[in-house]
Amino acid sequence: FHDLRDAGDALHRGRVRRYRPARKGTRRVFTAGAWQDAVVWDREALATDIVTGPAIIEEAFATHYIATGWQAALGDAGAIIAQRGARKL
Repeated sequence: FHDLRDAGDALHRGRVRRYRPARKGTRRVFTAGAWQDAVVWDREALATDIVTGPAIIEEAFATHYIATGWQAALGDAGAIIAQRGARKL
């Protein structure tokens, strides 16, 4: 990895990613008959984070909604894996 652009780069699960906060802020969503704050995540900055719904994962060409009662994390190949409940991902 002699060609990394700067010291802010990091290696995660065999791929290089820019160091930046994964959590971007919050957004109001209407779910289960009420408005709630959902945490907004930057998909490219996710590392070992477990995303608990309600949440939104944003990436360049897609937006993923993680509902209340669901969790999501990146799998070994980098895919977003979501499952219902608080099981270990």
